[in-house]
Amino acid sequence: MVVFIRHFGSALSVEPSWGTACYDALRIACTHVVSRGAVATFFLISGYYIFHRSATFGWATYTQKLRKRTRTILVPYVLWIAIALGMGFAQQCAAAFRSGQALPGLGQYLADRGGWAALWCSEHWESGANWLGDALIMSSPALVPLWFLRDLMVFCLLTPLIYWGVRKLRFWLLVALGFCYVSGLWPTVPGLTRNVFFFSFGAYLALNGLGVVDTLRRVRKPAYALLVVLTPLLIYLDGKGTPLGYALYPFYVVTLVVGYINIAAHLLCKGYARPWPRLSRASFFIYAAHGGILVLHVANKITFHLFPWRQPFDASLRYLATPLLCVAMCVALHALLHRFAPRMLALLTGCR
Repeated sequence: MVVFIRHFGSALSVEPSWGTACYDALRIACTHVVSRGAVATFFLISGYYIFHRSATFGWATYTQKLRKRTRTILVPYVLWIAIALGMGFAQQCAAAFRSGQALPGLGQYLADRGGWAALWCSEHWESGANWLGDALIMSSPALVPLWFLRDLMVFCLLTPLIYWGVRKLRFWLLVALGFCYVSGLWPTVPGLTRNVFFFSFGAYLALNGLGVVDTLRRVRKPAYALLVVLTPLLIYLDGKGTPLGYALYPFYVVTLVVGYINIAAHLLCKGYARPWPRLSRASFFIYAAHGGILVLHVANKITFHLFPWRQPFDASLRYLATPLLCVAMCVALHALLHRFAPRMLALLTGCR
């Protein structure tokens, strides 16, 4: 789903028809709507596991968890951003060489990307407006998908405060953070986004000895009903691309998280799905590599040659095949690194 978020396909330069309308609806559904709960679900799971089996949360526990996450989060975060910047610089050099222009300087290239800000918040974009009408600005490091890791590092640093809030404020902490999430009334601080609501929700479940699946199963029926109503509505509204769509969007994301976990649990319990260890081991690598080393870009080039026609049906196949091919390529690359460069892979994946 994260790969689909990064891949919207391309518009068709043909006369509008039912076919083009269906193609656009497919792109909106997969990229702008049903995939948008993925990152929120990751935050919930992360918040749950950082407090899982932690009856108390003293200084020793805090420093131990921070040391572990330095290896599993901070080191891969810096490495993948450096790789992405290196790939971008290599592309510029190649383009300059082909056109006969002077090669760009590395210092100027880094300065154009914000210098040290490339590690934290060099990219900015507007993400709708809050209930007061003020614009909401999102930011990311130079490798855009890694804004999730950046925020996760900040949330981990704030775990003592979150622990205190869960213990003292109990469910009211989630009420307050939930209101901030759906209303957008939250300060614009790079790294401290309102997704702290999902992280804190996971922390609340863990600290109170509540299972994620068992807890969310209780609200599965209303969640399914809301998904049935809101999914086609948000497809029509182009996700959060319209004022009404943006107002509904945070409620929809919360519902998606509940739906994801319940659907996954149902498929596993009924035997319709099973864990796939090889894919599981490669999941972090897929997340970081699909944009960091241009795998998605290459996959898009390949599928365009496989489905070169510009009719809606062919474009739909190309759109659906590209993320799947990207994931397959990442899994294959992960296997090659595991076989021939395991130490490098360990650094890139935080020893996962």
